[in-house]
Amino acid sequence: MKQLTISNYEVETGKYDAVVVMFYANWCSKCAIMKPVVEKTEKRCKEEIKFFLVDIDREKTLAKQYDIEIVPTFLVLKMGEPEGIMSGIIQEKTFEKRIRDIFDMKTER
Repeated sequence: MKQLTISNYEVETGKYDAVVVMFYANWCSKCAIMKPVVEKTEKRCKEEIKFFLVDIDREKTLAKQYDIEIVPTFLVLKMGEPEGIMSGIIQEKTFEKRIRDIFDMKTER
């Protein structure tokens, strides 16, 4: 997953129709639990969905722009527009299903 900053956020997320941005913090234990879940989902969905990371401590402006107060938070963008948001620890199967439902994609499992 590519790390996003305020300077590359719009360009990178604008390149793809289906995007998931994980807002996280290095000190967050729940983020550490969810990162492998997101990485596995990314591998299964790499042809359809692009995944990115935003460190809320380094990118406070981006976190504020989307009212991110809890980490991890997953912002789902469809054609550059926010379509959904999820926070906290989410079971891998549920995480992927919710994302695929937002993008109207068939679940592969």
